[in-house]
Amino acid sequence: MLNQSQKPVVLIFPFDLLSHYSRCIQLAKSIQDKYEIYFNSSRKYNNFIMNAGFKHFDCESFDPDIVLEDSRKFEFSWLNYDNLKRVYLCQVKNIQKFKPAAVLGDTAPTLKMAAEFTKTKHISLMNGYMSKYYAFTRRISKEHPAAKFQNKLPEKLFEYMTKTGEKAAFHIIQRSFNKLRKENNLPRRKMYLDELEGDINFICDDQEMFPQKNLPANYKFIGPLYYSSDKMEPEIQKFLDNDRPSILANIGSSGELKRFSFLNNEYFKDFNIIVTGEMDTGLNGKNVINNKFINNAAILDKIDLVLCHGGNGTIYQSLAFGVPLICATSIFEQEWNAQRVQDLHLGICIDDVDDEKEKIEIVKEWISKKETVKFKEYKNKIDVTKSIENFKKFWNDDLLVNNYESIEVNI
Repeated sequence: MLNQSQKPVVLIFPFDLLSHYSRCIQLAKSIQDKYEIYFNSSRKYNNFIMNAGFKHFDCESFDPDIVLEDSRKFEFSWLNYDNLKRVYLCQVKNIQKFKPAAVLGDTAPTLKMAAEFTKTKHISLMNGYMSKYYAFTRRISKEHPAAKFQNKLPEKLFEYMTKTGEKAAFHIIQRSFNKLRKENNLPRRKMYLDELEGDINFICDDQEMFPQKNLPANYKFIGPLYYSSDKMEPEIQKFLDNDRPSILANIGSSGELKRFSFLNNEYFKDFNIIVTGEMDTGLNGKNVINNKFINNAAILDKIDLVLCHGGNGTIYQSLAFGVPLICATSIFEQEWNAQRVQDLHLGICIDDVDDEKEKIEIVKEWISKKETVKFKEYKNKIDVTKSIENFKKFWNDDLLVNNYESIEVNI
């Protein structure tokens, strides 16, 4: 049993992309007064962990480059048995070592099994579109072979086919999980989405953006999460201090800046252009600043339009400042984000737009919408501080586990 004079331990397992680490760090800060928190180590993001004052531990994880490459092809070969077993076994060993009161996973597919095996409380942080209770159909990716039939079949028929195909795919993916479950005397699960579900599940989305239906009591909407800090960007602030229209092109850690190469057009020479997420951008000129990473929140009040990859955090961060969005996606989850942005008239997805002149016309249309009622409403509606407060409240109300005793089980 945990020594009562010590803080109970929480282990956090984010997927190895900056967006997942940054939002987990924000949440961890809100409960660090009562818990000793450790993060799964990341070669790329350990500096973020340590700068936030947290410790880290070494554990196997899924290679994000392989996952993203598979995702761009709408493939799931990364969820193979050997890969699952490698990560699962290491997670179990770390849980047994630290004896945490709880584990928190953010897109950590094997963590449910590891938590079940060690009898450890499991909290899952998820996006609304990956919930079993998502109210809408997850639209088929443009990379899927069946996508070419989308405009050739009646909408309801294609939607039925999409749901049927998705159900079959989730069952196929689950086979590797169930093989591992059988070997470790764990109960079978029906499909892949079951593996993403924890004892408690926090949905980090706006309810209008990704509505749910018939949510059980162990699901909680905490609200959107996105990177926010007190860091100022004086050089960029000074650069933006003029009367020119300003564009932020942000591709995060998974986008492709080449999708926005049209910004090299002569039309944009009188724009301020800030580019983040990639240094070798191909975008040049006195009106362009390239920076690997900036605190967008420090400059978004001076930005008129955001061009992005459709990442969850970038979308919400932009809307929190009332800034319209143009999305060019790289993977299917970004497609789902971008589709909801378009459905709610908060921006547009240009995945199917090839003509440069048409893209310029789209910029002209959307850059003028920042001050419209719709965007002012979202500016007042989305607040990462409230989301973090919601997380802390739910955690303290439902998950105060100081007396929780982890059970060590040897493999």
